[in-house]
Amino acid sequence: MFDTSNAIQYKQNFLSLSLSQTSPTAVKKARTLKIHAEPLQVANDILRHLDAAVLRGKVPTTEPASPPPTASHEFHQNLRRIKKTLHHHLLLRLQADQYSSNGSLRVDFRSASEVPHAIAGSFTLVRELHGCSLLTVAVKADAVDKKRRSTRRASTTRGASTRGRASTRRGSAVKPKAPTAEGAPAEGDVLSYEHANELLDSFLNLVPVLFAHYDKSSEVDMAELERLSDFFETTTTEPTRNEAAVLNEALAFDEKPWRRIAGTVREPVEYFQAKATEGSAWGKAFTTVDASAISVVSWLWHFMSYERVDAHKRDMGDRMRMAVDVPNSHSMFQAAKVKIGPGIDDRIFGAYWTWRKEEDGSFSLVVAPVKAFQEPGHPNLAARFEAFLDDHARATRSVRGSIIGSYRVVPLAENVCRVTLVFQGDVKGKIPVLARDWSVKSMLTILDIVRDRFEREGKAVDAELRAALPPPPSLSELGDDARRVVRSCLALEKKTKAAVSNSGAKKLLAQHAIGASSAAVTQVQAGNATESLDDSWVKLTSKSPFVSFSMKYTKPEGKRTSRVVGKAKAVIDCSAREALAYQFAACGREKMRILNENSQPATLILLEHTEHDFEWATVKTLPFPLTNREFLGRQLCYKDDVTGDFVLVCEPLPENVKVDYGANLKVVRGNSSSILRITSIKNDTQCEVNLVQCGDAGGFVPERVIVAKIPVALSGVVELRELFQRDAAVDEVECDAAMDVLEHDEQVYDDEEDVFLVDVRTKLGGLKEEDSVELLSPDSRVKMYSVQRRGGGGAIERAA
Repeated sequence: MFDTSNAIQYKQNFLSLSLSQTSPTAVKKARTLKIHAEPLQVANDILRHLDAAVLRGKVPTTEPASPPPTASHEFHQNLRRIKKTLHHHLLLRLQADQYSSNGSLRVDFRSASEVPHAIAGSFTLVRELHGCSLLTVAVKADAVDKKRRSTRRASTTRGASTRGRASTRRGSAVKPKAPTAEGAPAEGDVLSYEHANELLDSFLNLVPVLFAHYDKSSEVDMAELERLSDFFETTTTEPTRNEAAVLNEALAFDEKPWRRIAGTVREPVEYFQAKATEGSAWGKAFTTVDASAISVVSWLWHFMSYERVDAHKRDMGDRMRMAVDVPNSHSMFQAAKVKIGPGIDDRIFGAYWTWRKEEDGSFSLVVAPVKAFQEPGHPNLAARFEAFLDDHARATRSVRGSIIGSYRVVPLAENVCRVTLVFQGDVKGKIPVLARDWSVKSMLTILDIVRDRFEREGKAVDAELRAALPPPPSLSELGDDARRVVRSCLALEKKTKAAVSNSGAKKLLAQHAIGASSAAVTQVQAGNATESLDDSWVKLTSKSPFVSFSMKYTKPEGKRTSRVVGKAKAVIDCSAREALAYQFAACGREKMRILNENSQPATLILLEHTEHDFEWATVKTLPFPLTNREFLGRQLCYKDDVTGDFVLVCEPLPENVKVDYGANLKVVRGNSSSILRITSIKNDTQCEVNLVQCGDAGGFVPERVIVAKIPVALSGVVELRELFQRDAAVDEVECDAAMDVLEHDEQVYDDEEDVFLVDVRTKLGGLKEEDSVELLSPDSRVKMYSVQRRGGGGAIERAA
């Protein structure tokens, strides 16, 4: 029925396609849609319930059965423009000779009688993947262009009227035709183009009815993503020479002077842009996605999923969106029409996509101009696709834009990856600068969509990243620059062991209670109640009884800067490697959640040297009227060759290093150095953590504020302890060990212990039952007694 020799071959999972052709004597229309059912099932419902689908817009649910070879249906259609109800009597026949081994079949139909509104056509069903069918409904009706006919009739009537006047003079009269209702087809007449189009469109509305009846969009999307994942994981085909050239050219996209987009510093996706020139704008974004690299690549490649098409309709209405798969290649064409703003023409963006799996397991996806596709096996495909987009732009009064870019998807763990997008969008035409910049911001938000779609619980993601962190290198395996950082931090650890007077710290804590409880301050003032670590440290009150905090405060003479050394020590209920992985992840999900809840202005990863060495920046909030402090550092970890301990060190970056926050945060630079030593104990079921941190707040900060911030700076050890705490399990193991000693080991006591036992027996052995006074117990199952010792020696309590 249709000439498709020059038609673009659409990707098999495309959602909808409509075609229309007119000839001097007929109008032809077709609509194609994927139906989520087998061809035989769809054919059965068409043959049995076509009248219900057209009339009521609903297909009755029936038991699966073999379709009948023929069927007959009668129904009425109310056409608004004709203002008439048309009666249809259709004969349907299943073409048995068209039924093939792949499940494709065809049902032909035609009107039973020759009427002006007679129609004829076919339902063609082709089996697709995932139990689906590709349904094409093609239908035609006889019609003529009545506007052109009326023009010809008018000229003929003018000639006839001249002859009529002449005939009248000769005594011959012309009888006029009886008038007919405007637009209504007369007996023996044919439809106009306008009325034929309305008739066929009304009939083709049964296609979405069939789609809704079988709709399993989510299941089909999931099945297709699984198929793509298997393909990307198992394929052994390499990109062609042209595809490889396009992929290699895209490596230079990231080499630009990026600046952060304003207002995005606290967003989970980091956005950057390069200065726009001549209407073009470059953008860059990257984020961590809670899914495997293959899952993300499959989702990006599946451009025509029902999920993404529905999102396109919500944002862009019924504007065009399509994909063309290139068989036996790593290539695909994509196109979409988008709206930009009021008074601005829509833009059509078409691009050529290709992909490659890198040696390190990462994936590269490149978005290139359509003309970059130059495969010898498909010599005219790019030109035909370009022609199609040009025709569509002219027909819809749209403007062709251009896009290029690249995705890099790097696996971080089995179900976690990092996605980086570098993108240039040129909307073309003469539009305001703000609207031109829209293309950068809007098209980079695809990473927000990807991240939100795959988002999982932060604790689970952090655990997977910790498990995936490779073992750190030994000290001897580090480079020269990394060893310099280690030497600087080891010097800090040695300095903290030197004995100095702590009278200044005691005086400071006695004057300023902030940072320690009132009880702790009282202990310091007493001078003898504080646990003595050595002569240089003063113990602070910690939020956890299982984590000890201490500090040493110094203020260099003649300087206004304040310098504090803090120390934290704890036993953590996990292996040393797990504790190292948690502390090393500066931007883990849970850490970032805590920082955002505390309204910290910024925490960023600036540069990754290796998997165990990176540079970071953070801005800490200080109380008004003090200016916030900025800290920049380089953090790396290694394994001690001698002790086997894991060591994490951090030193400040040089003063000339500047950070782009996308805004002027008005901060003062501070400095912070630290060393964290993690020692494995109890067969690596637990570890001992010792953190030493030295900070210089920069500028002038009151001493009370400095003391208040010490527990905050050391709180990471408390968070580490709470995350891995398993007190009940540890206590159970220790109790079992103590019971084993009591039951099986010989009880041998020294002289001092014997004296202690005799003293206890003497004090408690002479108690008498009649001297006991029952006390009020908070638990009905426990009885409490008090026994007054004779001679006023106090009371002894007993519980049973």
